[in-house]
Parts: sequence; structure tokens; C-alpha cells
Amino acid sequence: MVQTYQQVISPADIAKLLDYHNINDARTDSRSTVRSKHPRWDLDPWPQQPVANVLEQVLDKTYTVEEVIFNESTISFQIHADSGYNNESVYKGIIIPLQCDKGSTVFLTTIGTTMRLNLQEAMILLQM
Repeated sequence: MVQTYQQVISPADIAKLLDYHNINDARTDSRSTVRSKHPRWDLDPWPQQPVANVLEQVLDKTYTVEEVIFNESTISFQIHADSGYNNESVYKGIIIPLQCDKGSTVFLTTIGTTMRLNLQEAMILLQM
């Protein structure tokens, strides 16, 4: 089941996350058509608190963040996630769009291991 939440992250926090995404560091993979970052939760220096604030608003169970991905692509589909099917261990996968245009910047937090979603501008979708 997909749930949609609106206005769970401020424009100032979106700007912080986009600024971080645009800085080259050891967690950055930057190519001509794709840029991604994979900061580790509670290990790497990055603006984790805005994301933690969103998680506190939308999750109702204890959780462990398994992976954080910032992704910007000019060649892939609009905002989406593909990570398999029928995995019973999934709690929720969360997508926080930071910027939407023809090529999208997406922030994805995977809690569990499986999710496949498409979504529209300025919304968070969750798969339970």
C-alpha cells in the first residue's frame, strides 16, 4: 500500500540536502548523465537531521535505515525506485523528492530491502 504525505520537509531543509548532494566527496559518484551519493547513516558527515525529522513524522514503528541514496539522472525515468518484489522483510521505503524536472533529483531511504514506486512532484510515497 502506498501512502502520500505532503509538507513534511521544509524548503530550507530541502536546500540543505541539495547543497550536500552537489558537493563532491568520497561518497559521490558523478558522471555526465548521473550523479549519486550514498552517505552512511550515523557514520558519514552529512545533513542527516532533516531526513530523521521526516522519518519521525511518517514511520510508526522502530526502524533501522539500511541505505541512503541521493540520485540525479538525466537519462532514467522520473522519480522511481526499483528494488525487487515480494520481500516480507520490508517495513517501508521512503522517497523524498528534492527537485523535479525532466531529470529528477531523488533522495531515497530504504528501510527493508524491496520497493518499486513511481510518484509525482513534491510528495513522499511509502510502500508498506
